[in-house]
Amino acid sequence: MDVNVINQNTSFVYDPAVVGYETSFIKAISGTPTVSSSKLRLNAAEIATYDFFKFADVLFVMTVPAAPTSGDVRAWGLKVPALGNNARVEFDITGAVFSCKVYDDFGTAIGSTTVVWDATWTAAVVRYRIRFTQDGIKFYVDLNSLTTLTCVARFAISGNASQPVTLPTIPQVVHIINSNADNLDVTAIVGQHVHSNFKTISATGAGGSTAVTSIVPGTAATNLGKAEDAAHTSGDVGVMMLGVRNDGALVLAGTTGDYIPLTTDAFGNTNVNQGTLISGENQTANVLHMRYNGSFTNMTTATTTTVKAAAGHLHSITVGLAVATGTIAIYDNTAGSGTLIGTVTFGATVLGDEGKTMIFDCNFATGLTLVTSQATNLTIVYS
Repeated sequence: MDVNVINQNTSFVYDPAVVGYETSFIKAISGTPTVSSSKLRLNAAEIATYDFFKFADVLFVMTVPAAPTSGDVRAWGLKVPALGNNARVEFDITGAVFSCKVYDDFGTAIGSTTVVWDATWTAAVVRYRIRFTQDGIKFYVDLNSLTTLTCVARFAISGNASQPVTLPTIPQVVHIINSNADNLDVTAIVGQHVHSNFKTISATGAGGSTAVTSIVPGTAATNLGKAEDAAHTSGDVGVMMLGVRNDGALVLAGTTGDYIPLTTDAFGNTNVNQGTLISGENQTANVLHMRYNGSFTNMTTATTTTVKAAAGHLHSITVGLAVATGTIAIYDNTAGSGTLIGTVTFGATVLGDEGKTMIFDCNFATGLTLVTSQATNLTIVYS
């Protein structure tokens, strides 16, 4: 996803004395920047801001520790580190030469002005300013005992016969590099009247837009994100999930594996269809059978019978043949004693008892044992 949000005429101040080494604003490209004496220190290090700017008035308040000399490599201004000189606008120290440089979008030098180094700038807090507008680019440095910002280089579309230029158009970041093994200290960076292209992740797409590859929303009460298994608290902030009304169960995705929204009916009820037949259905007739799925035992003599020697469920007992004055004792046990589930006693006349089914639908914990006093014919259904 590309993000290209332009904010015009905004300002920013980076003050290490207040915020320290602010890693949400500045990224270390190389080396290890530190904060010393309330200043951001670059010793063999390079930094860049996360924010991109197109047209900017940026003031660098810095201390360059030594006058330019052979072997020096320092620069500060506006550029895109990954693009080299493409659209670069910077103060530059290469060897003993201090200059102001401007490059076009393709990395071709379109302007360069050598500035004579003033001894008062060495190891002193000096203001360096780049003013990049739609009309041109100006470079300023403290002169007159560090009390006045003076324009030392000017590159304009028109109005400057000596150095007319085609201005770079690629958005840039604020950039500082000190390749020397000494301490270049940054007191502050101030941006005014900037057209900014804010971003949170340093991944640049075509035309300077920002490719956002991840977002961390936070998980506090007022954050949009919430942690898995976190307890709900009244008033928590979040993002409502929206569904799509789909009365006719219309196809909303092109193929299996495509993203698709949840669908509802006109009343907001989520549409749910049973994708497969459930266990117990007649798969051919598509009928759900409601029946007891148990085992049976048949008793025909006066005896003690352990029907099941473990926990289970007694569904029913059906009398096939009743014997007058006979009894049936039913135990929750593996023997004919212990916890009595119930006793059935037949009268002197058993007319009407035969063919009768007694429903128990009770659980037993230890086992199921029946004791019959007569040769009663019984069918026990259990599980």
